[in-house]
Amino acid sequence: MYKLFFLGIILIMCQCKSSGPKEDIPYPATSITFGRGGGFTGMTKSYTLYEGGSLYLDDASNRHEETLFQINKNQSKQLFQIYDQMNFLDYDIQLPGNYYNFVTYSNSNKKHKIIWTDDRDVPKEMVIFFEMLNKLVQD
Repeated sequence: MYKLFFLGIILIMCQCKSSGPKEDIPYPATSITFGRGGGFTGMTKSYTLYEGGSLYLDDASNRHEETLFQINKNQSKQLFQIYDQMNFLDYDIQLPGNYYNFVTYSNSNKKHKIIWTDDRDVPKEMVIFFEMLNKLVQD
């Protein structure tokens, strides 16, 4: 009887394994993280897009990161090109408020974050770019 019980435990333990990462992302990878935060709770909900097209949700309320989906690599490449061509790295905008929007560009050499509350406080190009990023997660 005990042998059968221990055999069952061993079989269950063999079936349980930790799930690894859903995709091999070479770190430090180039990424654009965008989202919103603030309010009474101060919660932040952000999404991270990697150059290869992987899009992740980082929901602070759940304290985990999960893969949403893979977008077309060309579309991802275009978004990174837009960020570079619009010279967003030259923007020094740190205007958080009660509720705020943000876009963070990260690569192996730098991390650049733009934070704003009122769309009138940032160039129109940044607002349009932020809307483009948010359309990825709305569809």
